Amino acid sequence: MGINKSKVPQILWPCSTEENQWEALKDSRQLKEYKEYRNKYRNHKYSPRYHFYAPDGKINDPNGFTYWNGNYHLFYQQYPPADPRQHWGHAISKDLVHWKDLPTAIFPDPEKCVFSGNAISEEYRVLAMYFGTESGIFVAESKDPLLLNWEKLTGDAVIKISEDAPYKIYDPHIRKEADGYYALSGVYRDTPYGRRMCQEQFYSEDLINWKYIGELMDECPYLSTDDDGACPYFIQMKDDQYCLFLFSHGTGPHIFSGTYDNKIHKFTPHHHIRLSSEGPMAGSLNAPCVTKGIDGNVYVIYNATEGIWPSNEYPRWGCMTLMYTVRLGDNNEPIIEPAPQIDTLREELLYQGGFKVAAGKEFEVPASGKALEIELNVKMNGASSFTLDVFRSDKEKTSVKFNQRNELWREITYVTIDTTDSSFEPLKFGRMPETIRFDSWDHTEDVKLRVFIDHCTVEVFYNGKVIFAMAHPSLPESNQIYLKAGGYDIEVTDMKVWKMEEIM
Repeated sequence: MGINKSKVPQILWPCSTEENQWEALKDSRQLKEYKEYRNKYRNHKYSPRYHFYAPDGKINDPNGFTYWNGNYHLFYQQYPPADPRQHWGHAISKDLVHWKDLPTAIFPDPEKCVFSGNAISEEYRVLAMYFGTESGIFVAESKDPLLLNWEKLTGDAVIKISEDAPYKIYDPHIRKEADGYYALSGVYRDTPYGRRMCQEQFYSEDLINWKYIGELMDECPYLSTDDDGACPYFIQMKDDQYCLFLFSHGTGPHIFSGTYDNKIHKFTPHHHIRLSSEGPMAGSLNAPCVTKGIDGNVYVIYNATEGIWPSNEYPRWGCMTLMYTVRLGDNNEPIIEPAPQIDTLREELLYQGGFKVAAGKEFEVPASGKALEIELNVKMNGASSFTLDVFRSDKEKTSVKFNQRNELWREITYVTIDTTDSSFEPLKFGRMPETIRFDSWDHTEDVKLRVFIDHCTVEVFYNGKVIFAMAHPSLPESNQIYLKAGGYDIEVTDMKVWKMEEIM
């Protein structure tokens, strides 16, 4: 037994057929414990209904998102109660919105903790690459129908931590090109001016022997000092156009699009999106996990950290976002949208209509709830702002604000989620409002927002971008929706409110 061997029982599952594996899982003690946990907390006021969260408490980065044998698999940093070091938890889905729990997939030993990484599917197997703390980068493989059993190649790190190496290693990303395997390690370099994000690159023909080949980018002008490049995902979008997804421990998640030269293995970014205005802990969003779906779409999901301290009464920390799609626009800039499969979660249309709101007045929408999707089309008629309040009562509210103004002879648009007054929960800690900024806005078009609320989460999609915030309305009556006009009258040309169904 290794010194770091997990205390969570590691079971060798039968692997002949998927039906055979599902039958064996009926006796899984771990899955029975998961079911008990979900039944106990599914109706808690802060439990999401259509966002995935860990079936045993704490969750962190999503990992190893891939399609295999007719199913989508999502792994994640799990902290099992029996051994609260990072393992890879595991869930499975046919449609990317409804999920089933599976047992722990990858266990620490010889590494101390199983950190983040990705997975790729080959004809006869799935490969997972991840960072094992105090050891280095590991590659594991699974060949069974439900990816229950994993074996680490060589039983040790294939790229070891070395103080003498010309690079640092951390969360990796593996991809396959015509001549072999390439791996990124998202880290940083120290410079006289501070930390500089970089993506170190390695090459291998056999997955065991890896050669360092330098940085992926010669420069990245969009990031400042004190940024790093954790949890990278480097995805081909079309031809030589690629997207690089990453998470900075200084400023949160970023997406870059640009061109990749596969002869010299260099990426040149041309466009950039930042998904959090405040960064980790001050904001909610964290690490990305990306895959190409069987339908050709590029799907990405993020984990989000809680805005409330866990307690004995509610021992949960963190959840996943909705599933997003990312595509390239006319200028090859990244565009983020809700995955189309989310529409299938619409359980009941609670309200549809249009109305006008006078300047300085507000309208109470005749629909309420805490697990809703809201589609909103607003004709501004010269107005520069409006506010959509959700999770509202006399004492609590979470505000989605649209604001457009002129700055230095150009028009700037802001969309903000403000959770300042979202909760009277004593365990809640404060976070700054989350904001996305746009350099222009066409006054002739309606403002179109899609807003998803789910007991403790708020996601807002506008014009190809998304913002996310945790909000914890503590009162049962904090379930109302209001729309408030700014200094001019506004007209809601269409508003729809759906109740959303549960995903587990």
